[in-house]
Amino acid sequence: MVLATQVLEHVPEPKQMLQEISRVLRPGGHLILTAPHIWGIHEAPHDYFRFTHYGLEYLARQAGLHKVYIKAMGGFWVTWSVRLSYYVFPERVKNPLVRNLFGAFCFFLQLVGMALDKIHRVEGETHNYILLAVKT
Repeated sequence: MVLATQVLEHVPEPKQMLQEISRVLRPGGHLILTAPHIWGIHEAPHDYFRFTHYGLEYLARQAGLHKVYIKAMGGFWVTWSVRLSYYVFPERVKNPLVRNLFGAFCFFLQLVGMALDKIHRVEGETHNYILLAVKT
């Protein structure tokens, strides 16, 4: 099994990465991969790509991997709440009371996002996808 979580967007040649994963997997071996769809630039200057459901499936197939499962890790509302929490939460605040208040607010915000996603889930607006593939 190979686990690659939030790595693919930092690789200049993602097709080569998946080909190498396929090479080292035994037949029947599994790949679990997560990759962003909607997220801001991070780890600059080595942040190259964002991926769709279709792009991940295409890359896996080109590497000789059979898609077992691709799922959005939340819809629009979860993505919105996670993104907003990322910007609202002040990492540099030293005061523990203020940090805890912001943390509680972000927790509440994400609960609201999850509840709204259950009512109206738009998976094409996800922040991440998870792919499970097997070497054929």
